[in-house]
Amino acid sequence: MHTFNDPLVMRQVIMDHYEHPRNKFKLNLPGARTIHMDTSGCIDDIEVTIVVERGIIKALSFDGGRLHHLNRIHVNHDRID
Repeated sequence: MHTFNDPLVMRQVIMDHYEHPRNKFKLNLPGARTIHMDTSGCIDDIEVTIVVERGIIKALSFDGGRLHHLNRIHVNHDRID
């Protein structure tokens, strides 16, 4: 079993997400909230859009330029406090 502590596995995961981004589109649903994210120290410039209903993430997307390092967005459908 591979673990995320294995540098080779992490490299494969990063390259897979770089070449085939998941949830990369402009989400347009009622109640969606969008946050623009950029930093002066990085060339990443993205918008993250989220739909939360009763404290539960129902939808999540991002849009923007290609990411040049790993930006992790974890969605586990747990309640948000």
